Amino acid sequence: MDHPIAHGPIKTLGIDPGAKGALVLLEGHQIVWSAVFPTIENRLDPQGLFKLLIEAKTRGPFMTYLELVAAMPGNGGTSMFTFGKGFGYLEMTLIALALPYQLVTSAKWQKVAHQGIGRDTYPDPKSRSLIAARRLWPEFSFLATDRSKKEHDGLIDAALIAYFGQS
Repeated sequence: MDHPIAHGPIKTLGIDPGAKGALVLLEGHQIVWSAVFPTIENRLDPQGLFKLLIEAKTRGPFMTYLELVAAMPGNGGTSMFTFGKGFGYLEMTLIALALPYQLVTSAKWQKVAHQGIGRDTYPDPKSRSLIAARRLWPEFSFLATDRSKKEHDGLIDAALIAYFGQS
């Protein structure tokens, strides 16, 4: 894959979209920065997102991998519209900040990240992602805050998306 870095460890930024999304920056295979999306009333805060991506840009150069999302059967029209708006905010912010990016489907990054983790034993993709993330970064806390009790799915997926970008 083409990366905007001529030498040294490859830096990749993984983005898991959605109101509970996150960004994770890898340098080599090490997590060097991460952030959970800012929200207002359970919706993505576009101004906060813009500031967050400006902060990420100061840590560049890097290649960004944004998960390409699609409508899910059974989700309501209003929630899908809100989700789609959030994805649009993300993509437009990447464009406005001139951050190079590629879209990647969940099937593609999960195929790389979930290698060696059996679907029979772990049928839920979120469980496979957690196992993969713990295997790759056993020392990293995937908690959104110090008060959180459960790992943040967005941080886990964003890290694995960034990992996919380095494969």
